[in-house]
Amino acid sequence: MFLITCFGAYSQEESFENISTKDGLASDAILGLKRDSKGFLWVHSNLGISRYDGYRFDIFGTRTKPDAMDIDAEDNIWLSNNRGLFKINTSSGLFQTIINSNLKDSNPDNDHFDGLFVDKKGWIWSTDFHHLKVYVPSEHILKIFKVVDLNQQSPRIGYFANDKSGNLWSISPMGFCRFDYTANKWIRYSSKNDFSYIYIDEKSGEFILGDGTGQIYKYLPTRHLFIKILRLKEKIISISTIGSQILVLTPSQLKAYDRKGNTIHYFEDLDSQSLHFHSLLINQNQEIWLGTDEGIFKQSFEKQVIKSISLPKKLVSEKAIVSTISKFSKQNYVLGLNTGELLIYNSSLGTFNKIDFQNSGKINEILVEQNQIFIAAERGLFKVLPSLKVVKLLDGMFTSLTLDNFNRLWLVSPNKPFRVLNLQNNRELVPWLKLPYASFFEENLFRKVYFYKDKIWIAGWIPKGFGMAFYDLKNKTFEELSNNNNHRDFVSDYYLNIGVSKAGNLLFSAYGGFNEVNVKGKIVGKFGSEQYQALVADYQYFNIWGGQDGEIWIGTKEGLARMDSKGKVNRYTRFDGLVSNDISNGFFVDDHLMLVGHKNGISVVDFDVLSESRVHNKLVLSKVSILGKSTFIAPKSDMRFSKVDNSLSFSFSPLNYVSPQKIKYRYKLSGVSKNWIENGSNSSFVFPNLTKGNYVLEVQYAKVSGSWVTKSKIVNFEILPAWYETLWFRILLSVFIFGLFYAFYRFRLNQIQKVHAIRNRISSDLHDEIGASLSSIGILGSLLTQNLSRDQKNNGFAQMIAEEAKKAGTAIDYIIWNINPKFDSLESLFTKINKEAAELIEAQNIQYEFESNDLKDRNMSLDNKRNLYLMLKELINNALKHSQSTKISLKCSLSGNHLDLLFQDNGSGFDTTKESNRNGLKNLKKRADELNGHLQIHSEIGKGTQISLKFPIK
Repeated sequence: MFLITCFGAYSQEESFENISTKDGLASDAILGLKRDSKGFLWVHSNLGISRYDGYRFDIFGTRTKPDAMDIDAEDNIWLSNNRGLFKINTSSGLFQTIINSNLKDSNPDNDHFDGLFVDKKGWIWSTDFHHLKVYVPSEHILKIFKVVDLNQQSPRIGYFANDKSGNLWSISPMGFCRFDYTANKWIRYSSKNDFSYIYIDEKSGEFILGDGTGQIYKYLPTRHLFIKILRLKEKIISISTIGSQILVLTPSQLKAYDRKGNTIHYFEDLDSQSLHFHSLLINQNQEIWLGTDEGIFKQSFEKQVIKSISLPKKLVSEKAIVSTISKFSKQNYVLGLNTGELLIYNSSLGTFNKIDFQNSGKINEILVEQNQIFIAAERGLFKVLPSLKVVKLLDGMFTSLTLDNFNRLWLVSPNKPFRVLNLQNNRELVPWLKLPYASFFEENLFRKVYFYKDKIWIAGWIPKGFGMAFYDLKNKTFEELSNNNNHRDFVSDYYLNIGVSKAGNLLFSAYGGFNEVNVKGKIVGKFGSEQYQALVADYQYFNIWGGQDGEIWIGTKEGLARMDSKGKVNRYTRFDGLVSNDISNGFFVDDHLMLVGHKNGISVVDFDVLSESRVHNKLVLSKVSILGKSTFIAPKSDMRFSKVDNSLSFSFSPLNYVSPQKIKYRYKLSGVSKNWIENGSNSSFVFPNLTKGNYVLEVQYAKVSGSWVTKSKIVNFEILPAWYETLWFRILLSVFIFGLFYAFYRFRLNQIQKVHAIRNRISSDLHDEIGASLSSIGILGSLLTQNLSRDQKNNGFAQMIAEEAKKAGTAIDYIIWNINPKFDSLESLFTKINKEAAELIEAQNIQYEFESNDLKDRNMSLDNKRNLYLMLKELINNALKHSQSTKISLKCSLSGNHLDLLFQDNGSGFDTTKESNRNGLKNLKKRADELNGHLQIHSEIGKGTQISLKFPIK
């Protein structure tokens, strides 16, 4: 074992991020900090309660100064001020008054509920000037326990804490006590009454107390014993723990006491700012959060994946580069610098120790084997003894070294043969029997040697061997890998470093990528840098090693790359915490940490934290807002919004409290986008003027340089239809419209029935009154003609009277027929026309033909019936008068809602191109227009006439 003695132990500088009103805080005076079960941070400021999700502060409750705040198991916020005791339901935003203060009486105890603490039973404990008191929510009662008779300077006279078993402990002027829930009383364990804070570690169950003088105690419950462990100069106002460290807060300082190393760590960054502290919180990521008069100060303590650590300026030369790193104990790493300086870094304490080491020149490689430290340097080979004294073993310039299973050191010197030192007798030897060729050492530039599986593996610029070779310890021969592999499988002829994969194969990094080689020297994997240029961002792979999860770590000049077993690459840069993007110097990997050397610092990658970070924080819906409104909306699994509230904003957070610029987001919204839409580092998604319907919002996040978390956060919500878009409104509207149509139908039906009744009455009246009168006139005219047969003149007048009466009777019959509704059918119309046509045509010995399809149940309006009747009558009369035909035909057919008529004769015809002054044709065209029909007349002299008419039946 090494006993480390040193010139001084120094810790790396810690930096804190300040979050203030410029970042959204209501006030810079932060009096308390709490974390709920979901991971939200609750801030008790001088202007009220705020909730912080890493992106935004949301104000809850009234903007009055709370005196105290705590959170119960259901994430309800309990707060108090001089107006009473209150509760905020964080799910609904409901602010509820539990107890009102009585400001009008003379008892100040009624106005105070200081030091709020929610115990494991959900009881709300508080203090005033004389009492410890508790509100029991299940019983709605307030219990009061008197502690002191004399008035105290502050109503905050006590502090509370629960142990692992659920017991409640307190410190107050009454002493150090435990509450007996069964007996409903406090049991005193110590009368010491100047304790100022009590902390009980939930995991270890350890009791740690502080008093007003700055003394820290450890309490042993089984022995009822207090042990002094640390003394500070101020009153202790808060205590917490991280690992082996106890964090102690006073009004002016934060200090960390390491119980294992018995050392105190000072936070110089905070001390230099002269802050006034109020509260301390360690969140789920093991980060320190401090409430001060100048806002919140936050520091990532242990849970960073990559920590940037500066070399102590008091220990090392300016611009020193950590050129090599190795490990010699569980938490101690040895660092070799290009300046020839040698440091010991303790990863647990974060301290550096310097070993007295001079005149070595640049340290190129350090090898720790069998509890021995060997150093290959610019001016020789050195060994560090257990006393930390450094001795020189060999002169020369050495760039790489390895130890084989015969306890022999293999050393690389530029363009010279390997030097092999037997550590058993400290003598050099030449173990190989022959070389591949005489100039093997002079012609090649060897960069790295590494012992693995009975072979010394060699990487470098080896033109004939394409950069890779090995020495077989059994056969005592060198073998260039070009002899047993296809030259196309090599990514380069200049290889820079050697690592080992989880599968047990060798990894050779090079200018141009890397190769994976099995223990027989066969190339089993080729990874050209051009294939990963966009992700790795560099073609020179200076360092390489295989991780425990099958991943491969690659160091380049442009950052650190991690390639998983499926070939997916994540790249880490200064943006992720690296000191520098140059990963070409010191590089060491073990099961838990990776240490990377830089100028004036190192980067430490914590694989345990990286593994935790790959199981990413669950994304939560932090806030839902209706644009233009400040209404609080509780995020729920299913949400509904009215039509007027259809412009929405959804805010998310992984609650990991890393810098927002390091996280990127993307989303899909059903009905809006099928593909992922990237939203940059903005965790809020705004959707204006959404239409009614159900929506599914999917959100994913990732580190800016990392891959997306495949598990989406899914939010279901619905935009309700406007009242005029709802189903019930449509049903009512349909019923209303149907009612209107039905009313109109009934009205129209009534009107038609009334018209039909009028037509029937007129028809009946004409038939009964005027028809009968005309018939009487006709009969009387006939009788008068018979009686005046001798008087020729009067006989003529009597005949005229009889004929006119007959014509009038015929006209009246037509009118009666026309207006009578029972004769509105087409069948009735053509029955009448055929009867009259047959009488006229057959009386002149002319052949008449009529043809039609089914005309039943098809009616015509009064006007259309009259026009059609007169048109057909006109056609028949014209044919009889002018055509000199021997055959007349009439055909009619129904085609949907149209009637087609064809009237033709085989008479003399006429010339249709000549203008005619006859009224018959003009009347036909006029009546066809009134029927909205189409009239065609086709006639040739000597070939007869054909007239067609097509019109709609209404």
